[in-house]
Amino acid sequence: MKNKVNVNMLKIIVILIFTISFFSVMVNVKAKEDITPSNEEIMDVDRLGIPFLCSEKIQIEFDDRPYFMSENVSLLYRIEANSELKGIQYNSIGLDVVQVRQQDTNMIQIDLKFQENKSSLKFQVIVELLNGRILVSNLFGYLANEYYYFSRASEENTDLLFYQYELKENRITQEDYENIAKAHSFEIAKKLSSAQKTEEKESANFLPQVKSGTQGLVNTTIKGTWEWYDGVNYHPLKHTLLNIMLYGNSITMNQNVYTDANGYFSFTILLSESVDIFVEAHTEGKTILLKKNLWFAPYTAIAPLEEGLEPGGTAVINHRINDSGIAGKAFQVCQALIMGSKYVEAMTGVTAPSTTCHFPTNFSQFIPLTGVVEIEEDAYNFWDIILHEYGHKIQRHYKIEDNPNGNHVIDQDQISIHGKDKGIRLAWGEGWATFFAILVTQYFGNELTNIRFINDNLFHSFYYNNKNEKVPNPFSLEEKEVIGEGCEM
Repeated sequence: MKNKVNVNMLKIIVILIFTISFFSVMVNVKAKEDITPSNEEIMDVDRLGIPFLCSEKIQIEFDDRPYFMSENVSLLYRIEANSELKGIQYNSIGLDVVQVRQQDTNMIQIDLKFQENKSSLKFQVIVELLNGRILVSNLFGYLANEYYYFSRASEENTDLLFYQYELKENRITQEDYENIAKAHSFEIAKKLSSAQKTEEKESANFLPQVKSGTQGLVNTTIKGTWEWYDGVNYHPLKHTLLNIMLYGNSITMNQNVYTDANGYFSFTILLSESVDIFVEAHTEGKTILLKKNLWFAPYTAIAPLEEGLEPGGTAVINHRINDSGIAGKAFQVCQALIMGSKYVEAMTGVTAPSTTCHFPTNFSQFIPLTGVVEIEEDAYNFWDIILHEYGHKIQRHYKIEDNPNGNHVIDQDQISIHGKDKGIRLAWGEGWATFFAILVTQYFGNELTNIRFINDNLFHSFYYNNKNEKVPNPFSLEEKEVIGEGCEM
């Protein structure tokens, strides 16, 4: 009996050790590749204007450290796919390819060297599989103090990339980094302010000023309107968080406000001395948070610094976000998600579920495991795609789907591919998400005027052509579909 007990105990110990080791490995892997979903998670990629599910992905590995200008950079690409490689192409800005080596069927190593006099870099790899799938990976580099810093996400200020590296190496704390980033934004605001034309400054609507310290605390108003740019037209920045900082001789104050449906904000505060005003918008609504990935704060846009607001005065700070870089695109994605949340609240009468979005990522998708919506950069102005992925989030929150996941195309009969049970559930899950995306833009149609690619009869997306070029491919929503109940349309 004693020997039997010892054997059973030994088995239990072995099982515990294996379980702990397994979860330790999983945690480490997740921490290393926090923005890259596992094969079990949804990869919602668009083909022929239609999202479909797949498990293929491409991962990039490199030494996550600053590179001196004279160094070479070695990148390792791991392709996870059930299909063999058909070909590989790359686009490069500021980097020369030294050597490309295919180590095995799913691993490619690329050695690069820096070109001279390039302050920003981009390296894009496009992999084509025999099954027709296209995988794309982007890497961005920035020069600071004769060192290049690399990011998988996209454009960032070089000094912030440096401090992000310092944070990762535990040389500074998260609080230190946030303070540095805030101070950095304040310096940008000062530069913008100095570049303002004199007539623009004089046009600010100030009421008669009250001299500092003569009247004690006096009601002082700060207001204005913010807009974002879609590449053609400007639109109100709706329901978006603004962080307003006031700097005086003896006070530093911080105030958060949200813009309204017209992009307007206003608040009154008691002041007793002159202050400078710094306003920045965040890619954040009351239930929506958009950021690069798990580790970083939301994107921001900064208005020129307003100097010398006296107690009793009124400062009018109107600003247009005309950034064509990644931050400008992030605000467009955030606006789509915010309007999706407002639609949910209008239909249910309760606050929409809190949702985090990562942008940009390699694919547009919803990850059930984490509840995160991920949007690729090329989809930044395709509200149909953005709201489709948000629709999956809403489905999961309200438990109105039992999506089994799997490869799917919008105009195919999923029953003939996956069988009756799985085909019906897949068609419902994907069809409802697309229907939700259309309903949101139609419901707010009168508010969302002159925004590209919405309020029409098309589902706007894109696909890769035979030249590996990503091109728009709008799919008509009015064509008669007779495929049956297994088609998501």
